[in-house]
Amino acid sequence: MATLRETCERYRLDGALIERLAARGVFCADAFGDEDACRAAVACFLHEAGLAEDALAAYFLTQDGGRTQRILLRRLRAQALERSHEEQRRVDKIDCLLRKLDEGCGGMPCPKK
Repeated sequence: MATLRETCERYRLDGALIERLAARGVFCADAFGDEDACRAAVACFLHEAGLAEDALAAYFLTQDGGRTQRILLRRLRAQALERSHEEQRRVDKIDCLLRKLDEGCGGMPCPKK
């Protein structure tokens, strides 16, 4: 077994995040095994995807048969999907401006003839 810090360095995990989660009881800082390393990698991914630390702690600490985890993941998915849709709208607007440039209007509405 490695320490939390050693494992985070070895797998390039966010050590500060994992230490804060360890302080909340999610991980044991002294005995950090393979299963803990996998859970830490999941925690880092979920945090990068937008899950707050409080929600991360709840994700790993609740004992309700996965109910809380499902709720948190569905909420995170909905937020990611909304961000994706926002980006798609930006791409669509850029495409529209590119088409206008290709039509020779300089990206602005063409003057009426």
